[in-house]
Amino acid sequence: MVIPVKCPACNAYLLNKPIVLDSVWKKHSLWLKECQTKIDHKYVITYDINSNVIIYFLISDRKNKFIFKPSENHILASKDNDKKNKNSIYIPYFEPDFSNLQSLLKKLNTYLIFS
Repeated sequence: MVIPVKCPACNAYLLNKPIVLDSVWKKHSLWLKECQTKIDHKYVITYDINSNVIIYFLISDRKNKFIFKPSENHILASKDNDKKNKNSIYIPYFEPDFSNLQSLLKKLNTYLIFS
């Protein structure tokens, strides 16, 4: 998957922030890219600076949030107001198509209804 430059929902440029995570074994240098122009959606991508491997990305509308984790082969889905993911479910991972975000959100919400 190509790391996007613009938000698929509003076509605004994504804001870049460097993140450094210290673990026992080594330091991880990550980038956080997020859309901060609109309040009706949230789009965040976190990826490794050295390898350009996506760690996770989050899509949220006003009702639900979906956290895609390609390395773990699942999507975590929960209500947007569920801050601790207590009532979350896992959906099987699929490669998202961001060319039509409304269609993607509709597909994800359908998975939620029938899960």
